[in-house]
Amino acid sequence: AVQDTVAPATTAQFLNGNTPYLAGTIAQSFVSFTLNCADAGSGCKQTLMCSGPEPCVPNIIMRQGIQSLFNPVITQLGTTHVCYASRDNANNQEVTKCEAVMRPNIFC
Repeated sequence: AVQDTVAPATTAQFLNGNTPYLAGTIAQSFVSFTLNCADAGSGCKQTLMCSGPEPCVPNIIMRQGIQSLFNPVITQLGTTHVCYASRDNANNQEVTKCEAVMRPNIFC
């Protein structure tokens, strides 16, 4: 058997209401997101995430294998950093990625 030494790759898909949202831009509505993990070797074991006003260390299990456990929604105003990383079944750990979700502090 070929040993799996490659970490999985996680991608984030953000929605501003029902519209695709590009991280780093201003969102006028609540932002929801899903995380998808791809691993060609042993398969994805779990995906962890965290969110807050500063970049953080992912500590909440969002995906177990291919099963998504919940779909977070960002409602707070200002900038929220969403950080995430996956691990595969061979225990290869992905480097954490962070995205900034921005909602306006003042509505005119």
